[in-house]
Amino acid sequence: MRVWTARYGEPSGRPAITLAHRSLLAGDPDGALKWLEQGYADGDRNIPYIGGRMFDALRSDPRYQDLLRRVGLPQ
Repeated sequence: MRVWTARYGEPSGRPAITLAHRSLLAGDPDGALKWLEQGYADGDRNIPYIGGRMFDALRSDPRYQDLLRRVGLPQ
């Protein structure tokens, strides 16, 4: 996590990634992806953290893989 923090800064507290995670926990992967896309479109500086384990349930989704690619994270 220190590498991410050094590269991207501290998480900013913007809600897109939090809402995406809550949607995923509620069993709504489409909602989670909607929030992640919104965060990406808004330039949310938390987006680099989507590669973390909290979104493992989305790993097989091609939309998530595409977002990881656009963010520049390993797929």
